[in-house]
Amino acid sequence: MGRKQKQIYTATPEDNIRIREWMDKEGQHNNKLMLQILEFYFGWIFEHNRKEDSIYHNSIYRILQAIGEKPLLDKEKLKT
Repeated sequence: MGRKQKQIYTATPEDNIRIREWMDKEGQHNNKLMLQILEFYFGWIFEHNRKEDSIYHNSIYRILQAIGEKPLLDKEKLKT
């Protein structure tokens, strides 16, 4: 029996653009989610010195899911 292969997601600069566009367009209607997203970004900038580790990539993935986007895993990106 083999181990289940991990599904890996690597955030791209385009993901941040998609999040920013959502915040500009829909954020005012969903204040709680927008504040959570801003809290993540401020923590990432000030506390973690913009370190792009697995926590960062997983957080971006979860944010994209929360705003209704369908992020592609690295394996799926290779297929397209």
